[in-house]
Amino acid sequence: MRILPHAIPAACAALLVLACSSASNQKSMSTAEICRARLDEAKKDMGKGKNAAAREEINRMMGECSGTGFMEEAEYLLAETYFLDEDWEEARGEYDTYVRHYPSTPFTESAAYKKGLAGYNIPYVLGRDQKSTQQALEDFGTFVSTYVRSAKIDSANYYIDRLNDRVAERDYYVARLYFRMEEYQAAALSLADFLRAHPRAQLVGVAREQLVQSYLKLGQIDQAERMVELFAADTVAPLDPKKGGEFAEKIARERTKQQKRIEKEQKRQRKLEAQAE
Repeated sequence: MRILPHAIPAACAALLVLACSSASNQKSMSTAEICRARLDEAKKDMGKGKNAAAREEINRMMGECSGTGFMEEAEYLLAETYFLDEDWEEARGEYDTYVRHYPSTPFTESAAYKKGLAGYNIPYVLGRDQKSTQQALEDFGTFVSTYVRSAKIDSANYYIDRLNDRVAERDYYVARLYFRMEEYQAAALSLADFLRAHPRAQLVGVAREQLVQSYLKLGQIDQAERMVELFAADTVAPLDPKKGGEFAEKIARERTKQQKRIEKEQKRQRKLEAQAE
């Protein structure tokens, strides 16, 4: 299509009017309205999975929207963007900052819960620094004691149990190492300590079995038998009757072996005495 020469100035004038009108509208918007628009834009970006773009909008708000009433939600959403991106360390840090700066907003309870959850999700490697596990335990512990009527109490307690299992696994790891090295005295001490410290841990069953085996390897059959009796009387984690029967059979076999060794040694001594006469 051909454009007439005299139409060009007219088109330019129209564009100039629109640009001026847009600038005029922006100038007429209050700071609160601008901040509201930016917060809405950040929410739209998050809805589209554009969390980095949402963070940019929120970071712009940080220096311009203080005192407008929008920062409570904006800073919570900042933490949410990291959570959605599964950047757990950054998420925990932002939730922690939020809870400390805003202790009583509609978002604080959720931030306190997700602070613990982000810490729980930080990759856990047995034998390495357990700082994130300890932090998550403290975070969920604080949540449970602070929000006693929260709908997330059961969920928080579930994660506390799982985190305690991590701590127990670390402690059991040391005892298992002694057992595999056939250092049965050290293994028995470590396993007994583990069972006292973690009576509800998922590894209680295997720790009990290795403790009994350690005493049997040491020839401490009476001690092994006492441990089985204690396990059977435990009201926190009662010993499975089937497992109790297996322990009893092992102890009986060891007693038989021990008695045979004693009889053999007695026979040898009698023989030596007879030769001496």
